[in-house]
Amino acid sequence: MRKLIFTSILSLFSSVRLGSSTPVIDKLPLVVTTENKTNLDAQLSLKKVKHKTKPSITAEQSFRQEDENLQNSLIADKLMITWDSVANMVKRRESLQLKPYRCPGGYLSIGYGHLIRKGEEMLRNGITEAQADSLLYNDMKANRDWVENDLHLSGNKLKAFTHFCYAFGITKLKKSELYSRIKANEPIEDQILKWVNIKGRPNSSLLRQRKLELAWYNSEQ
Repeated sequence: MRKLIFTSILSLFSSVRLGSSTPVIDKLPLVVTTENKTNLDAQLSLKKVKHKTKPSITAEQSFRQEDENLQNSLIADKLMITWDSVANMVKRRESLQLKPYRCPGGYLSIGYGHLIRKGEEMLRNGITEAQADSLLYNDMKANRDWVENDLHLSGNKLKAFTHFCYAFGITKLKKSELYSRIKANEPIEDQILKWVNIKGRPNSSLLRQRKLELAWYNSEQ
Protein backbone atom coordinates (compact mmCIF):
# COMPACT_ATOMS: atom_id res chain seq x y z
CA MET A 1 0.00 0.00 0.00
CA ARG A 2 2.77 2.46 0.90
CA LYS A 3 4.55 1.62 -2.32
CA LEU A 4 1.38 2.29 -4.34
CA ILE A 5 0.84 5.71 -2.73
CA PHE A 6 4.51 6.69 -3.19
CA THR A 7 4.41 5.69 -6.89
CA SER A 8 1.22 7.73 -7.44
CA ILE A 9 2.78 10.84 -5.84
CA LEU A 10 5.84 10.55 -8.10
CA SER A 11 3.55 10.32 -11.13
CA LEU A 12 1.70 13.45 -10.03
CA PHE A 13 4.91 15.49 -9.71
CA SER A 14 6.11 14.21 -13.07
CA SER A 15 2.90 15.31 -14.79
CA VAL A 16 3.14 18.79 -13.29
CA ARG A 17 6.75 19.21 -14.52
CA LEU A 18 5.90 17.97 -18.02
CA GLY A 19 2.73 20.13 -18.29
CA SER A 20 0.43 17.19 -18.84
CA SER A 21 -2.98 18.35 -20.17
CA THR A 22 -4.84 15.50 -18.39
CA PRO A 23 -4.94 15.85 -14.60
CA VAL A 24 -3.39 12.72 -13.16
CA ILE A 25 -5.29 13.32 -9.94
CA ASP A 26 -8.37 11.92 -11.71
CA LYS A 27 -6.47 8.70 -12.42
CA LEU A 28 -5.38 8.08 -8.84
CA PRO A 29 -6.84 4.90 -7.39
CA LEU A 30 -9.45 5.35 -4.67
CA VAL A 31 -7.95 4.44 -1.32
CA VAL A 32 -10.85 3.31 0.85
CA THR A 33 -10.13 3.39 4.56
CA THR A 34 -12.39 2.12 7.32
CA GLU A 35 -13.33 5.71 8.27
CA ASN A 36 -14.33 7.06 4.87
CA LYS A 37 -16.11 3.80 4.00
CA THR A 38 -18.30 4.29 7.09
CA ASN A 39 -19.08 7.90 6.06
CA LEU A 40 -19.90 6.80 2.52
CA ASP A 41 -22.26 4.09 3.73
CA ALA A 42 -23.98 6.59 6.02
CA GLN A 43 -24.52 9.07 3.16
CA LEU A 44 -25.95 6.37 0.88
CA SER A 45 -28.24 5.18 3.66
CA LEU A 46 -29.50 8.75 4.26
CA LYS A 47 -30.28 9.20 0.57
CA LYS A 48 -32.29 5.97 0.55
CA VAL A 49 -34.31 7.08 3.58
CA LYS A 50 -35.04 10.47 2.04
CA HIS A 51 -36.16 8.82 -1.18
CA LYS A 52 -38.49 6.40 0.61
CA THR A 53 -40.17 9.07 2.75
CA LYS A 54 -40.74 11.57 -0.07
CA PRO A 55 -44.50 12.41 0.13
CA SER A 56 -46.64 11.59 -2.91
CA ILE A 57 -49.55 13.74 -4.13
CA THR A 58 -52.83 11.88 -3.73
CA ALA A 59 -55.89 12.28 -5.92
CA GLU A 60 -57.73 14.01 -3.06
CA GLN A 61 -54.87 16.50 -2.56
CA SER A 62 -54.86 17.19 -6.29
CA PHE A 63 -58.64 17.77 -6.22
CA ARG A 64 -58.36 20.13 -3.25
CA GLN A 65 -55.64 22.13 -5.03
CA GLU A 66 -57.70 22.40 -8.21
CA ASP A 67 -60.75 23.37 -6.18
CA GLU A 68 -58.79 26.04 -4.30
CA ASN A 69 -57.45 27.43 -7.59
CA LEU A 70 -61.00 27.58 -8.95
CA GLN A 71 -62.28 29.40 -5.88
CA ASN A 72 -59.42 31.91 -5.97
CA SER A 73 -60.01 32.48 -9.67
CA LEU A 74 -63.70 33.25 -9.06
CA ILE A 75 -62.86 35.79 -6.40
CA ALA A 76 -59.99 37.36 -8.32
CA ASP A 77 -62.06 37.75 -11.48
CA LYS A 78 -65.02 39.21 -9.54
CA LEU A 79 -67.25 36.92 -11.55
CA MET A 80 -70.75 38.22 -12.20
CA ILE A 81 -73.10 35.30 -11.66
CA THR A 82 -76.48 35.43 -13.40
CA TRP A 83 -79.66 33.68 -12.32
CA ASP A 84 -79.51 31.62 -15.50
CA SER A 85 -76.04 30.38 -14.53
CA VAL A 86 -77.35 29.39 -11.07
CA ALA A 87 -80.23 27.49 -12.69
CA ASN A 88 -77.84 25.77 -15.09
CA MET A 89 -75.66 24.70 -12.19
CA VAL A 90 -78.69 23.11 -10.53
CA LYS A 91 -79.55 21.34 -13.78
CA ARG A 92 -76.03 19.93 -14.16
CA ARG A 93 -75.96 18.81 -10.54
CA GLU A 94 -79.40 17.21 -10.40
CA SER A 95 -79.76 16.01 -14.01
CA LEU A 96 -83.18 15.74 -15.63
CA GLN A 97 -85.45 12.93 -14.42
CA LEU A 98 -88.89 12.75 -16.06
CA LYS A 99 -89.98 9.87 -13.82
CA PRO A 100 -90.03 9.82 -9.99
CA TYR A 101 -86.82 8.73 -8.25
CA ARG A 102 -85.30 8.69 -4.77
CA CYS A 103 -82.77 11.44 -4.13
CA PRO A 104 -79.61 10.68 -2.05
CA GLY A 105 -81.55 11.79 1.03
CA GLY A 106 -84.23 9.19 0.32
CA TYR A 107 -87.01 11.62 -0.71
CA LEU A 108 -89.24 10.97 -3.72
CA SER A 109 -88.26 13.54 -6.36
CA ILE A 110 -88.74 14.38 -10.01
CA GLY A 111 -87.43 16.80 -12.64
CA TYR A 112 -84.36 18.66 -11.36
CA GLY A 113 -84.50 17.53 -7.74
CA HIS A 114 -88.04 18.75 -7.04
CA LEU A 115 -89.42 17.03 -3.94
CA ILE A 116 -92.87 15.58 -4.57
CA ARG A 117 -95.00 17.04 -1.78
CA LYS A 118 -98.45 16.24 -0.48
CA GLY A 119 -101.02 17.29 -3.06
CA GLU A 120 -98.61 16.70 -5.98
CA GLU A 121 -99.47 13.04 -6.49
CA MET A 122 -100.11 13.69 -10.18
CA LEU A 123 -96.35 14.14 -10.62
CA ARG A 124 -95.87 10.44 -9.86
CA ASN A 125 -97.12 9.69 -13.39
CA GLY A 126 -94.17 11.54 -14.92
CA ILE A 127 -93.64 15.00 -16.42
CA THR A 128 -92.31 16.70 -19.55
CA GLU A 129 -89.05 18.66 -19.81
CA ALA A 130 -91.05 21.92 -19.95
CA GLN A 131 -92.81 20.97 -16.72
CA ALA A 132 -89.44 20.15 -15.13
CA ASP A 133 -88.19 23.63 -16.04
CA SER A 134 -91.31 25.18 -14.56
CA LEU A 135 -90.86 23.26 -11.29
CA LEU A 136 -87.21 24.30 -11.15
CA TYR A 137 -87.89 28.01 -11.56
CA ASN A 138 -90.80 27.95 -9.12
CA ASP A 139 -88.62 26.25 -6.49
CA MET A 140 -85.78 28.69 -7.12
CA LYS A 141 -88.13 31.66 -6.78
CA ALA A 142 -89.50 30.35 -3.47
CA ASN A 143 -85.97 29.91 -2.11
CA ARG A 144 -84.86 33.28 -3.45
CA ASP A 145 -87.80 35.10 -1.87
CA TRP A 146 -87.11 33.51 1.51
CA VAL A 147 -83.36 34.27 1.43
CA GLU A 148 -84.03 37.85 0.40
CA ASN A 149 -86.71 38.50 3.02
CA ASP A 150 -85.33 36.51 5.96
CA LEU A 151 -81.56 36.76 5.55
CA HIS A 152 -81.69 40.14 3.78
CA LEU A 153 -79.03 39.12 1.26
CA SER A 154 -78.55 40.57 -2.20
CA GLY A 155 -76.26 40.24 -5.21
CA ASN A 156 -74.04 37.17 -5.29
CA LYS A 157 -74.80 36.42 -1.63
CA LEU A 158 -78.46 36.05 -2.54
CA LYS A 159 -77.58 33.74 -5.44
CA ALA A 160 -75.23 31.67 -3.27
CA PHE A 161 -77.85 30.89 -0.64
CA THR A 162 -80.67 30.46 -3.12
CA HIS A 163 -78.50 27.72 -4.61
CA PHE A 164 -77.72 26.36 -1.13
CA CYS A 165 -81.38 26.26 -0.08
CA TYR A 166 -82.34 24.48 -3.30
CA ALA A 167 -79.94 21.69 -2.29
CA PHE A 168 -80.73 21.43 1.44
CA GLY A 169 -84.02 23.21 2.02
CA ILE A 170 -84.94 26.22 4.13
CA THR A 171 -85.90 24.25 7.25
CA LYS A 172 -82.47 22.63 7.68
CA LEU A 173 -80.69 25.95 7.19
CA LYS A 174 -82.84 27.73 9.80
CA LYS A 175 -81.89 25.16 12.45
CA SER A 176 -78.15 25.50 11.83
CA GLU A 177 -75.25 27.53 13.19
CA LEU A 178 -74.65 28.64 9.61
CA TYR A 179 -77.98 30.48 9.69
CA SER A 180 -76.96 32.28 12.91
CA ARG A 181 -73.64 33.31 11.40
CA ILE A 182 -75.33 34.82 8.36
CA LYS A 183 -77.85 36.70 10.48
CA ALA A 184 -75.03 38.07 12.66
CA ASN A 185 -72.95 39.00 9.58
CA GLU A 186 -70.08 36.82 10.84
CA PRO A 187 -67.63 34.67 8.82
CA ILE A 188 -69.30 31.49 7.57
CA GLU A 189 -66.47 29.45 6.00
CA ASP A 190 -66.05 26.89 8.78
CA GLN A 191 -69.82 26.36 8.94
CA ILE A 192 -70.76 26.13 5.26
CA LEU A 193 -67.94 23.63 4.64
CA LYS A 194 -69.60 21.23 7.09
CA TRP A 195 -72.44 20.68 4.61
CA VAL A 196 -70.55 18.20 2.43
CA ASN A 197 -71.79 14.80 3.65
CA ILE A 198 -74.14 12.23 2.16
CA LYS A 199 -75.29 9.69 4.73
CA GLY A 200 -72.47 10.74 7.04
CA ARG A 201 -69.69 10.51 4.46
CA PRO A 202 -67.86 13.45 2.83
CA ASN A 203 -68.67 13.92 -0.84
CA SER A 204 -66.24 15.71 -3.15
CA SER A 205 -69.03 17.07 -5.36
CA LEU A 206 -70.78 18.67 -2.38
CA LEU A 207 -67.47 20.11 -1.22
CA ARG A 208 -66.98 21.73 -4.61
CA GLN A 209 -70.48 23.21 -4.51
CA ARG A 210 -70.00 24.66 -1.02
CA LYS A 211 -66.67 26.17 -2.06
CA LEU A 212 -68.30 27.83 -5.06
CA GLU A 213 -71.13 29.19 -2.91
CA LEU A 214 -68.57 30.51 -0.46
CA ALA A 215 -66.69 32.22 -3.30
CA TRP A 216 -69.91 33.88 -4.46
CA TYR A 217 -70.80 34.90 -0.92
CA ASN A 218 -67.40 36.49 -0.33
CA SER A 219 -67.24 38.27 -3.70
CA GLU A 220 -67.96 41.98 -3.98
CA GLN A 221 -70.97 41.71 -6.30
